[in-house]
Amino acid sequence: MNLKNITDDLMTLGRLHKQIQSIGIGDYKQLNYILKYVENEENVNNKPAVYPLMYINPQTSNTQGGFKTYTIGLILIDIINQDLSNEVDVMSDCDQMADDIVSAFRFPTFTGLIRPEYDITTNVTKTFVSEKYDDYVSGVLLSIQVTIPEDLNRCIAAFDNDLNPPTPPTV
Repeated sequence: MNLKNITDDLMTLGRLHKQIQSIGIGDYKQLNYILKYVENEENVNNKPAVYPLMYINPQTSNTQGGFKTYTIGLILIDIINQDLSNEVDVMSDCDQMADDIVSAFRFPTFTGLIRPEYDITTNVTKTFVSEKYDDYVSGVLLSIQVTIPEDLNRCIAAFDNDLNPPTPPTV
């Protein structure tokens, strides 16, 4: 298991969610420009976002005591009216979508889609955002930590030669 497995599973959850229409991965600066899926189809023609949008932002990894913990940022946003009249409604909807994604990771046996080896931290802090990006959007930004077993094993590492230094010749 690795970062790609986790992000692929997040994208699968996004594609299966009934409300999420676009999914991307990368730095938040690329939010509206680098999208993997739009309207549940692979975005080979670089189509613009259709909202609501979920964006995945891999941030850090930490290995400790046989486990690796990945910190992954998620943002769920949707279009708001220019007069901001639906801003709180959109934030509330995006908050619920975020809860849906987190719960699918937290309780993998119920979804049948997510690897049971995932352990997501129970403390998930969300920040509500509005008008932060190129479009009139609001939503929620959250950071999740996903822990997986880490088998650090030199025997299966991708090296050409044995890592032991050669024995010096005896004189």
